[in-house]
Amino acid sequence: MQNEPSQTPRLDAWSRYFARMLDVLVFSLLVGIVAAVAGTLAAPEATDEVIAVMDSSRLWTMVADLASFVIALPLIAMSLVLGQTPGKWLFGIRVRGPQGDKLRLSSALHRELLVWARGLALGLPLLSFVTLVMSYARLTEDGATAWDRRVGSQVSHVERTPAWWLKAVPAATFVVALILWNAFAGLFVSA
Repeated sequence: MQNEPSQTPRLDAWSRYFARMLDVLVFSLLVGIVAAVAGTLAAPEATDEVIAVMDSSRLWTMVADLASFVIALPLIAMSLVLGQTPGKWLFGIRVRGPQGDKLRLSSALHRELLVWARGLALGLPLLSFVTLVMSYARLTEDGATAWDRRVGSQVSHVERTPAWWLKAVPAATFVVALILWNAFAGLFVSA
């Protein structure tokens, strides 16, 4: 059984980062699979052409990554409304509304848009690094991120038990491996 999050806020920026990246990866992958299957069923030749263009250009791959992330935003928000996202569950993070209740859909969507814009700088590689550092500084100094303050959400974390570590370490390793693979895959693939 999952430990209940503690009522005292604990600043845990790295858990939040890994949970966010895992959610982005999971939901973007789901969007990509659905798009590929739908495209193959509806227009196989056009889908093959799109995949060929993406394979030939790193720029188009980045555009597709950004598009799938934008499409995944509502899915992440819906997961928050229902309770937790996969990443937040693995890292024992719970996001609640101002009174400790589940987030409303409008608040969850607003929060996700703010995370995307202010926390991840719309996914732009160098700029997102800067905004992540700024968000980390704000969280450690003020105890909350700009998006949580804006929508009034409360973030809590479970205790770090051995069971937490057994879930969190492999999940964080998976996220790091995928980020590195995505960053360096183009260097090692022959054209």
